[in-house]
Parts: sequence; structure tokens; C-alpha cells
Amino acid sequence: MVVSYFLSESGKTKEYIIFTENRESREVISGVEQAVDLRAKWTEEILNEVKTLKNRFESVIESRYLEITAQINNFNQKLEILENQPKQSLY
Repeated sequence: MVVSYFLSESGKTKEYIIFTENRESREVISGVEQAVDLRAKWTEEILNEVKTLKNRFESVIESRYLEITAQINNFNQKLEILENQPKQSLY
């Protein structure tokens, strides 16, 4: 990661300060940086919210599936009853 800071006074170029760090993972980040780095907290909160929404959607989908399956079964039973009744002539 390369972080460049441009320092200026009244719009005039003062100097560049370049910090270069090689970070392989989050474990390398210092404790102070972790304390002020809210990205991990936000990421965790977003992931938790996504998991909650996923669980709610799965629950709604499952309940709708069961409801529709029950309606289909009910319809099939009624249809079977009608098909098995003796046919009445219209005359």
C-alpha cells in the first residue's frame, strides 16, 4: 500500500511525503490503526445484516412454498373427488 500526502501552503507546493507499507493481511495492522479503522466494524455489521435478511427471506420463501403446496394439494383432492363422482347427464 502506498499512501501519499501532499502538503501545501497557500497553494504552493511544499513537499511530498510517501509512506510505503507491505501489508499481507489485516493481522499486520497495528492496534491503533485497528481502533480507528471502522471498515472492519462496518463490514461485520453489514455481513450480520445480510445474514439476517437472508434468513428472513428463506423463512418467507419456505412458508410461501408450504402454503402454495397445501393449496395445490387441496385443489388436487377436490379435482380427484369431482373426477370420481358419477357423471350426471344434463338431460
